[in-house]
Amino acid sequence: MVHAYRLLGKNIAIDVNGGAVHALDDVAYDVLRAVIDAREGRPDGAGGEVGLPEGPVAEALSAKHGKACVAEALEEIRGLTADGDLFTEGTFWGGAPGAGVGSSLKALCLNVSHDCDLRCGYCFASAGRFGGGRARMAPKVAMDAVGFLIRKSGGRRSLEVDFFGGEPTLAFDAVKAAVAHGEAEAGKAGKEIRFTITTNAVGLDDGMMGFINGHMDNVVLSLDGRKEVHDACRVMADGSGSYDAAVRGAKAMVGMRGGKGYYVRGTYTNRNLDFAADVAHLADLGFERVSVEPVASSWDGGLELGEAHLPAVLLEYERLALAVWERRRRGERLEFFHFEVDLEGGPCAAKRMAGCGAGYEYMAVTPDGGLYPCHQFVGMEGYRIGGIYGEQDAGLMDAFKSTNLSTKADCAGCWARFHCGGGCASSSLRYGGGIGGTYALGCEMERKRVECAVWLKVMESGGEG
Repeated sequence: MVHAYRLLGKNIAIDVNGGAVHALDDVAYDVLRAVIDAREGRPDGAGGEVGLPEGPVAEALSAKHGKACVAEALEEIRGLTADGDLFTEGTFWGGAPGAGVGSSLKALCLNVSHDCDLRCGYCFASAGRFGGGRARMAPKVAMDAVGFLIRKSGGRRSLEVDFFGGEPTLAFDAVKAAVAHGEAEAGKAGKEIRFTITTNAVGLDDGMMGFINGHMDNVVLSLDGRKEVHDACRVMADGSGSYDAAVRGAKAMVGMRGGKGYYVRGTYTNRNLDFAADVAHLADLGFERVSVEPVASSWDGGLELGEAHLPAVLLEYERLALAVWERRRRGERLEFFHFEVDLEGGPCAAKRMAGCGAGYEYMAVTPDGGLYPCHQFVGMEGYRIGGIYGEQDAGLMDAFKSTNLSTKADCAGCWARFHCGGGCASSSLRYGGGIGGTYALGCEMERKRVECAVWLKVMESGGEG
């Protein structure tokens, strides 16, 4: 499969299975589009000779570009195909885990606090409570969770622990206990653990920041962008805006990081479809690594994205790609999370096929030690896998293992499938009828983000393939 598209003045082709990217002139693009259409029109759906359909299509191309130019472009396309850079046959199918296949745990999300000092209007976790009462993880549970990860990690050497909530700094004693225990025990087992924390930054103090910067590989700081956008959703318990406190804490944290990893992570809703302006605002504040994500859900549904918003969202991603490129061309550093794709190595085959591994390689731990497929599933009836102190539901884990590109019918014909691994399981459940479904709106947004990301790579390479 080859995906050929035009974006922001560039003609680009992506070889889906092989991963090669080509920047094309107008002649090559038009000829390649005709070749793609011809292959897709065959009974077998692909394969066979790389050629143009006889009749009106070939005649129209010759009239537009000249017969010699069309013939030359066609020969180049045939050469790239012969070299394995276009129309590459499937490489990764069958490489993902399936039901009954053993796999080891690689990461845990510790929900150390089912409590929060904010009341964000779009919070999928209902102000951090995840549909239940307020709770905070005891230090011993946090330590035991890390021990569980080490025991269940099999032959894996590199492990990950993410601290999440609610607001994890409200249970910072549990955070510190988990880190200390992990640093002490991982080495004994011949492993290493990378720690990450996600925080709203409003309650950070010097002691917390010193500990985080001394022990954690990454920190995610929640900021939505412009003050009016941020304060419209991210409010304190008394209803006042949190922007000033969040910016102050985030700036202090990044200033102390000393070059270590971080991301400023925002959320856009149907009220700020011009979210490129929020990315620009965050960049102007001095943040070089930014992620702005579409809203997952909201308490009343009033902030969610729908089909009517999609055209504006897709156009905004194009505006954002152009804005990122303009900043980079001026020598400014700006990373937008969804535009950072690795076209050389990229994710491993299993990750390409199955995404994040939620439910079997990655799980979330609640304050009482319960296990869920990921933080998005916490509190959902029927999705508790078990706990760190007892048995795990092998059947539920198998259900997540066997949900991948080879079993998702909607993914089979999608050119962007290897960039998302089938998408988010919780979004599929919420909008696609089950974890084996797909979130159609999210798929459209992902395809546009990948197109923009590849466009940026082409621009950075000088516009050549």
